[in-house]
Amino acid sequence: MSAGAARWADAVAAATLLGVDPIGLGGAVVRARPGAPRDRWCATAAVLIGGPSRRLPAAIEDDRLLGGLDLTATLKSGRPVAQSGLLAEVDGGALVVAMA
Repeated sequence: MSAGAARWADAVAAATLLGVDPIGLGGAVVRARPGAPRDRWCATAAVLIGGPSRRLPAAIEDDRLLGGLDLTATLKSGRPVAQSGLLAEVDGGALVVAMA
């Protein structure tokens, strides 16, 4: 087995462990250059974790991340309407935070 294949096997094993107990493991820190192997690993881990998977945009507003008041719906209905944030949308799934 080549060194690259051995590293990929280790990476898949780590993704599998993350899929088994993502909360107990506390997530994963992936140090890799941008490119196909990193994206492939993130996709593999997201599938193994299950649930929704999203990538955190670099310039996300606080209310979009955490949730807040949906101004358009509030003005239309005349009563406060809450909007869920990205963290709530990926609850039970995977959130990829690049360059963290």
